[in-house]
Amino acid sequence: MANYTSTQSGSWVSDATWGGGGKPTGTGDTATIANGHTVTLTTNLTNVIGNVTINTGGILVHGAGDGNGQADSGNGIMKTSGKVLVNGTLH
Repeated sequence: MANYTSTQSGSWVSDATWGGGGKPTGTGDTATIANGHTVTLTTNLTNVIGNVTINTGGILVHGAGDGNGQADSGNGIMKTSGKVLVNGTLH
């Protein structure tokens, strides 16, 4: 279990999005999306992660999208064992 905070916008599964030290895809990992960052999850996570926090001004784009603002079903599935706290935006 590790704690990750975004350091830039990008893909959920890119180490660079989380400062280069890994990504929150392990069992019990926690993730915080920081103000001004947009993180996109288009891959199904296989492990159950811990808490997810979207700070004010942060954005989580969930799913690949169909071009009309709707997430594709089956893409970007995330299971959590903790809380999902949305102070920012969840798409």
